[in-house]
Amino acid sequence: MRQFLRLWRERAAGHFWAACLVFAALFAFGAGLAAAHPDSTKDIIELVAQNFAAKGLLEAEAPMQAWIIFSNNLTVCFLLLVFGLIPFLFLPHFIIAMNGFAVGVVIAAAPLPTGSRVLFAAAGLLPHGIFELPALFIAASLGSFCCARLTGALLGKSKPAEGEGEEKNRWGPRQTALFAAKTFLLFILPLLIIAAIAEIWLTPLALKAIL
Repeated sequence: MRQFLRLWRERAAGHFWAACLVFAALFAFGAGLAAAHPDSTKDIIELVAQNFAAKGLLEAEAPMQAWIIFSNNLTVCFLLLVFGLIPFLFLPHFIIAMNGFAVGVVIAAAPLPTGSRVLFAAAGLLPHGIFELPALFIAASLGSFCCARLTGALLGKSKPAEGEGEEKNRWGPRQTALFAAKTFLLFILPLLIIAAIAEIWLTPLALKAIL
């Protein structure tokens, strides 16, 4: 495990922090846009509501809701990795940006009868977000790492840089696939399971406490 974590830090940690920054920036932009121009974000709110309804979250019982949330997040994480196989575009960061923007809009536009918006955001995001967001960022970091490697190979920049070990650059498709699979099993999957459970049973309790 220690060796695996070292490998992840060397290969994907930079992309992880980049995903965090992208999410935070677009979250702030979405929240600011919704606060300043609420009419311009109505369509986004309706789209989010329709998405929840289409997945059956509103009618399902708690265990099924948890399964729906887990399945949806697992699909998103898988797509974050798969889209990283498209060189040059760094699509995983784009997906993270769109998610951050949507969350910011929803948080800023939500009607609050009582309590502050900061408390609402904390109660609505933290119980499950402390597990869900890292899972998404880790998946995005894997996808971005793959994208960077493919882009570098196509541009002829896959040779070791000065002071950089050759082992990192000798990684082929097999090593990269094994690395991604281990990361999914050891980190992303457990985080998504905990996040789904927390979102159904803990987040409503936290929101009820402040509203």
